[in-house]
Amino acid sequence: MGVKWTREQEQVIRLRDRNLLVSAAAGSGKTAVLVERIISRVTDPVRPVDIDRLLVVTFTRAAAGEMKERIGRALEEKLREDPENEHLQRQGILLHHAQISTIHGFCTYVIQNYFHRIDLDPGYRIADEGELKLLKGEVLSDLLEEEYAWGDRDFLEFAEAFAPGKSDKKIDELILRVYEFAVSDPWPEGWLESCRKACVIETEEELEKSAWVRAALDEVKRLLSSCREAASQNAALAERPGGPSVYLPQLASDLELIEGLMGCESYGKFCEGFQNLSFAPLSRKKDPDGDPGLREQVKESRAELKKLLEGIQKQYFTGSPEEVLKELALCRPSMEVLCRLAVKFMREFSERKRAKNLMDFSDLEHFALDILLERTEDGWVRTDAARELSEQFAEIMIDEYQDSNYIQEYLLEAVSGTEEGNLNRFMVGDMKQAIYGFRMARPELFLEKYQTYTSEASSSQRIDLHQNFRSRPQVLDTVNYFFRRLMRPELGGLAYDDAAALHGGAAFPEGGDASLLETELLLIDRKSPEFEDDRSRTAMMEAEALAVAQKIRGLMGSMQVADRDTGLYRPLQYRDCVILLRSVSGWAETFVRVLQSEGIPAYSTSKSGYFSAVEVVTVLNYLRICDNPRQEIPYAAVLRSPIVGCTDRELALIRCHSPELPIYEASAAYEAGGEEAALREKLGAFSRQLRDIQSIVSHTPVRSEERRVGKECKVQCS
Repeated sequence: MGVKWTREQEQVIRLRDRNLLVSAAAGSGKTAVLVERIISRVTDPVRPVDIDRLLVVTFTRAAAGEMKERIGRALEEKLREDPENEHLQRQGILLHHAQISTIHGFCTYVIQNYFHRIDLDPGYRIADEGELKLLKGEVLSDLLEEEYAWGDRDFLEFAEAFAPGKSDKKIDELILRVYEFAVSDPWPEGWLESCRKACVIETEEELEKSAWVRAALDEVKRLLSSCREAASQNAALAERPGGPSVYLPQLASDLELIEGLMGCESYGKFCEGFQNLSFAPLSRKKDPDGDPGLREQVKESRAELKKLLEGIQKQYFTGSPEEVLKELALCRPSMEVLCRLAVKFMREFSERKRAKNLMDFSDLEHFALDILLERTEDGWVRTDAARELSEQFAEIMIDEYQDSNYIQEYLLEAVSGTEEGNLNRFMVGDMKQAIYGFRMARPELFLEKYQTYTSEASSSQRIDLHQNFRSRPQVLDTVNYFFRRLMRPELGGLAYDDAAALHGGAAFPEGGDASLLETELLLIDRKSPEFEDDRSRTAMMEAEALAVAQKIRGLMGSMQVADRDTGLYRPLQYRDCVILLRSVSGWAETFVRVLQSEGIPAYSTSKSGYFSAVEVVTVLNYLRICDNPRQEIPYAAVLRSPIVGCTDRELALIRCHSPELPIYEASAAYEAGGEEAALREKLGAFSRQLRDIQSIVSHTPVRSEERRVGKECKVQCS
């Protein structure tokens, strides 16, 4: 029996000749629908398309691999139904060459086919995280040494302001942060120049027109809208039976104050309004018939409202326009220095990568962009390579579109057929799952199309898949309950209305204990007597893990779950339980330890970076004690590592031999008079090795010291 698609899913699969945006909620079957759309295009009886003429961009390599696997299985099924179909036979071969990949995979494809257009050596390789980190450190070190040697006054003032003391680490971090923002833009140097110009403001008129002031005022108006809503709710509470009606004049005054602020249109007017911010004291009259609970609720809510308004004032309106202009004049030299340093770092880092024939992922995007677009006097235009690719691809399909950025938008727009009048972009995503803003994703790309594409048949059409085929109604009702209150246009860019809410679409077999299917919220009171002696983060984490463990053990003997394979109920097993954490780091280890101590089998998968690998940590510890062997933890770590090879027992012998001495001196003491000859030999070989390395290092100039001395030779600022 074939899959029974909903009306909306059928539209997603069958509609052609239009740009299509699919807003697919969690659990709505978007991957299955996307695969079916691809298969339907390949097997179309009127206009069949070869699989390698579809560009499918996914968010991860795992998703791309799963997509290819699903398409392969679907093609095999079609071929079993019609084994003599030559077109289907060819698709199985073409699938291996089809462009179903991440955006970086597509960029690699573009570069490998058109590298000659940008004079790029095709023998490049993608550098790993550790390699790039070391190379960035070298470039920053050389860059700052050059700046100190030059001795520019603005730079020295910048260094003193942002990295006081003898370390330049803060400057390094600042340059890298600006660099990461810049390379997320299609044209990084242009973005940095716009940042520099943002501080070149001389008059109040220019200040009012500046993009950042307009953005700040828009945010203030959104916050004031929330304040107005809170003030209205306070007045409504006071008007309820038993409510503190004696507060109504003051609450009306609050609402009038907020309405007045919302009427301001300029930064100067807002400053005047917030400088005159004052709240009428609540009436002290007693109301013997009033509800003390409502009275207290209104007082607390009004206090929160006042706190929010005062917070807006402190964050946005601490100074008049004249004072802001003066501050901008003071900031301008530092801003220009920072932008100049970021540009120099970007260029030098790029040159060193090219010299080593290395690339990172941002290089892939920018090199592909250089191949597909070129600058003219009239702006940016598509190249012959872009037009050639647009003829190759019959449709551009983009998964997780809410996590796209501007570079990806330009890339995919360049290879689409928009300029030739073809409408062949298919975008699927969910604004509610836009969580990668910290990685410079631009969910506003999705939101703009969500708001402008129509639900009716048109050249730019939107289809909403809001049915969830994964979860029970009890789960969906709880999720909707919270998000209707939390998600609004000013927080997340989208109103959580009926169109955005999750609607049940899954069918579950009858039976099971209905009481066990209800959602439950487990709360831990941090102020309870159990935590009186220890309210540390670790204690709280362990308490949460223990609460979860107890809940799982309580369900094991009573809960029945619907088996996916048989469709029948069976007893709950430990493998049916999953714990989702906001952050794996630190939490996962604690949960696994507590669950296992409670007799619950558990495991977690976590990833650590290059510098967290055991072998790298060991080498870093070795380098630390080469510089200063009196560092207790690094020295003990190296003794326990394969470099020396001490066992736990041998470390205990060293400590027991000289309990009062630091580990470095205790090791030397054991080497001189310890009981076990094998351990004395290990320690002796290690100490000789350490002395040899220190001797070599002591004769090598240390450039970081030159940087420190250069920094101390700052000019006196007037």
